[in-house]
Amino acid sequence: MRLFLAGVSLGLALGLLLTARADVEPSDEVLAAAEEAGVPALELLGAVNTTGLSPKEYLYRVGELARPRPVLSGRLACIARVESHNDPGATNRYSGAAGLFQFLPSTWRTTPQGRAGLSAYDPVAATAAAEWMVQQGRIREWVAVSGGYC
Repeated sequence: MRLFLAGVSLGLALGLLLTARADVEPSDEVLAAAEEAGVPALELLGAVNTTGLSPKEYLYRVGELARPRPVLSGRLACIARVESHNDPGATNRYSGAAGLFQFLPSTWRTTPQGRAGLSAYDPVAATAAAEWMVQQGRIREWVAVSGGYC
């Protein structure tokens, strides 16, 4: 909530200035995202105008909305269940493995998503990285697979 309020503080003046003009109103995208998150549309508009992010991406980043989780099936569903108990926020305190698929930091950095600076805790990015690893023939890097659990 503090991050949302900080973004709102930075963007409120700009948002109020823009919306004071009769020809500028929050878009349908801003209105829908504000309603879904339960935040004032005018404040969201100001934050979005300040940051340049889409309304939903802004709300995801400040924690006002939870990112949707991908629907997993087959081996990836098994790997996520064994590795993290389907918890995208899981961290192994000994190895530093993170997220839904418990990527080691060194492994995460080798994926396209890791190189792009995305977070291993983002379930959508982690799923895409896991699918990429499977396509690259790297499925046995998971203990869940090499140990015979999946």
